[in-house]
Amino acid sequence: MTVYPKDWDKITLGHYGEIVTGGTPNRNNPAYWGGDILWVTPSEITNIAGKYLHDTQDKITVAGLNASAAKMLPENSLLVTSRATVGEVALSANPISTNQGFKSIVPNRETNPHFAFHQIQTLQQSMVRFASGTTFLEILKGDFSRLPVHRPKLPEQGRIAYVLDTIDQSIASAKALVDKLAHVRAGVLHDLMNRHADTWKRGALGELAFFQKGRKVAVTNQPRDGYLPYIGAEVISGGPVSEFASTIGAVIVSESDVLMLWDGERSGLVGTGMAGVASSTVAKLTPKPNINGRFLCHALSLRFGWIQARRTGTGVPHVSKDLAEILRLDYPADKSEQARIASAIDTIDDAIASVLAELNKLQYVKSGVRDDLLTGRIRVPETMGTAGSSSPA
Repeated sequence: MTVYPKDWDKITLGHYGEIVTGGTPNRNNPAYWGGDILWVTPSEITNIAGKYLHDTQDKITVAGLNASAAKMLPENSLLVTSRATVGEVALSANPISTNQGFKSIVPNRETNPHFAFHQIQTLQQSMVRFASGTTFLEILKGDFSRLPVHRPKLPEQGRIAYVLDTIDQSIASAKALVDKLAHVRAGVLHDLMNRHADTWKRGALGELAFFQKGRKVAVTNQPRDGYLPYIGAEVISGGPVSEFASTIGAVIVSESDVLMLWDGERSGLVGTGMAGVASSTVAKLTPKPNINGRFLCHALSLRFGWIQARRTGTGVPHVSKDLAEILRLDYPADKSEQARIASAIDTIDDAIASVLAELNKLQYVKSGVRDDLLTGRIRVPETMGTAGSSSPA
């Protein structure tokens, strides 16, 4: 049981401010739509990046507002989804109205909206437990307002929110950098792999690599003599090795081989640098002497959509058996040029992996810090900054 500081108030969400529901103007009346009043639905909250909602897909008129249960909410209102997707939250960057899928909170003078934003994020499971409905879940206004919370005094709320906002900003920056690097990678990959100079050739996949489909063999959860890591779909997708397979009758994979996911929704996904035993869900491609394995892996990744479009099977989709004959790839005749292209792409991949590792670390840190701060186990010094002193960003 969590023990909160004695100087924190044990209250309910109803003490955070006025709880406001929304409404939808008649869709058949054009006079109610296309105005200047922001009008938000729950799906827009789940898709935003960051804390603030700045704009909405639909806008209503004053007539539409007055003819419905929708109400105007001021800037920095807490928009909490209460229907279907329950418990998502955002802050309004501008005056706004909502449909009926919200229990919004207009914070009172004792509530820092930035603190409340972070605290409400931790209440989603509680909201879902109180929600009911046969078609979709919905938490009623009374149940929502009675959810218990512990709230420190206003200055400490601001300091807690400041710390959590700072971590969130770092997370957002890391995500933006990953997106930017991914965009750069796509451009570089396209440019480098589509030069098609006079020194480039075109050949079927079977001309570039020896093909062998993996086999199902005896596996164990523990490493043993004569067993190697068992490489399946989850490994190619970036997951850890969880099983080990007998090498008797197995398809052995070296780090220079390229592996392709043969079965499943992501069949056609490729990877390299793995050593072990190929499961029946993957195929092993051993590059021929004139082909660089990493180049082949990148060339195949460019054709992922093409490969997926040609999957077969009525149950679990799988790559077509004649892929080695029908898939044709362009490649430099000079193997050293293949290596240079692969190295350039790998450098970007390494940068992405490094930022992703930092992002995962930040998200892990935030989870622990948020829990400590919102329960009062760690108190933020009074010298710390306060959230809410600047305008929405």
